[in-house]
Amino acid sequence: MFRILITPAIFDTRETAQEAQALAMQEAATLARDLGQMVECRVYRFGRLATDVFGRDVTPAFQVGRAVADGRSVRWFEVAPLRIVGAVA
Repeated sequence: MFRILITPAIFDTRETAQEAQALAMQEAATLARDLGQMVECRVYRFGRLATDVFGRDVTPAFQVGRAVADGRSVRWFEVAPLRIVGAVA
């Protein structure tokens, strides 16, 4: 599952990375045009839903990319995979 974070309080979910990327780019372009300023929408990949003993959401999430729009164009930036220096494969 992929979550598109449009603002800290507004998000949407999609089943595939391609759908999530397309929606993030569309939302960023629309908001940048309407607001007249640069906008960033982030996309996260979520793991299995989990809660702690207090019922809080502790589901693991990993950012996969972000859409950045400035009113004239929208660009997609992938997040590079984490590389651990000195790790033994």
